[in-house]
Amino acid sequence: MKFFKQCLVAVLFACTAPAMAQTANLTFVSEPGDYVGQGESLSFSDGIDAYGSTDGRIVSVSVNSDGHWFFLNLAAPEGQALAPGAYENAARYPFQNSDQPGLDFWGDGRGCNTVAGRFDVEAIKISSFGYVERLKANWELHCEGAEPGLFGTVDITNPPPPPGLEITLQMNTQGAVNRVNGRATVGGIVTCNKAATVNVSGYLTQRTSRLTIAQGEFYAQVPCDTTPTAILVTVSPVAGVPFLNGTAQLDATAWAYDPLYPGVQVRDTDSVLVQLKVEKKNQK
Repeated sequence: MKFFKQCLVAVLFACTAPAMAQTANLTFVSEPGDYVGQGESLSFSDGIDAYGSTDGRIVSVSVNSDGHWFFLNLAAPEGQALAPGAYENAARYPFQNSDQPGLDFWGDGRGCNTVAGRFDVEAIKISSFGYVERLKANWELHCEGAEPGLFGTVDITNPPPPPGLEITLQMNTQGAVNRVNGRATVGGIVTCNKAATVNVSGYLTQRTSRLTIAQGEFYAQVPCDTTPTAILVTVSPVAGVPFLNGTAQLDATAWAYDPLYPGVQVRDTDSVLVQLKVEKKNQK
């Protein structure tokens, strides 16, 4: 029985996904006296990554090229998604007021404590998991309230996002029990739509009498791909109550982090009634 599949996140953006841009260009012109750009004009067309938030509110761009590294953050006010249009009165991301757009551009070891600026979004499309398909924007930034500014443009186009990880877990309804040590053996199969390392964990519970319950937990880590992978685990009972011949409740979860979308955790669960039968061999 399948109960749920969900995405869990352990990063700043909900389900954030980086995308190495297929075609991209980031250019900036720094006026004399601007701290971040040091009065230089630079243009990059490789080493550009784009990141988005799943609510479409924030997009970040990083550049690592020709010995330079820079980072750009653009954010709509809270409760809004970035959309084509002008964003005035932007302050340093992520310290702007909730009703204010956020902007920051820093790198090569230099950044601003405070930012005054604005930006225009000409085109934007953020797909599932924060994957940036399209971004075209320009910005103006003044560091520490100084008059000299930095003026930049970014233009990124990516192909449609690759599919996210999918996991299917199916546990067997037949298991074995060792009557000497009371350990149970249960199994199943796990299948993924692409290669990943999957963790499988769960609990086995059996009422062995009116007053006693046998319980144990298990964990295994298996490689997973489009060919079903067999799972076979031994469950040791706790509290001195052995598993016996008969029916037990098995609750299992298979989970993994998507290898393409960092921070995205995918899982599937299965709960079945397992018929445990006493092993006829290797009773040790």
